[in-house]
Amino acid sequence: MSRPNLEEELTTGLAELRSILGSYSTYAVTAQCFGYMIGTAHSKEAERDLMSPAKQIPFLLSVLLSTAEPETPSEFGEAGWKRVTHVVGNLFSVYMLLYMPKDCAARQNQSGVTWDN
Repeated sequence: MSRPNLEEELTTGLAELRSILGSYSTYAVTAQCFGYMIGTAHSKEAERDLMSPAKQIPFLLSVLLSTAEPETPSEFGEAGWKRVTHVVGNLFSVYMLLYMPKDCAARQNQSGVTWDN
């Protein structure tokens, strides 16, 4: 689905991220982020779900902390982590395109990311 501009893609992606994170407990998401950072820092063979964990984890946590805690949180497992990292990856891809000149072919064609995984 084509979107009119990159700014709207960022807004849509951020709303989706807030919606996803809003169904999980802050404790569970924070623990997963901590485990991911420790795991990738101490293993050369660790699976990399994020392009830039040092930037994306703090961003994810800042969105999480600005989202209301659910009364009855869903269990945050591998499927939840995959959804979150997919959206965070898309947000970073779109954000990067904002720094390209407006006449750049990549920007004219938009990002091509898909928000649903």
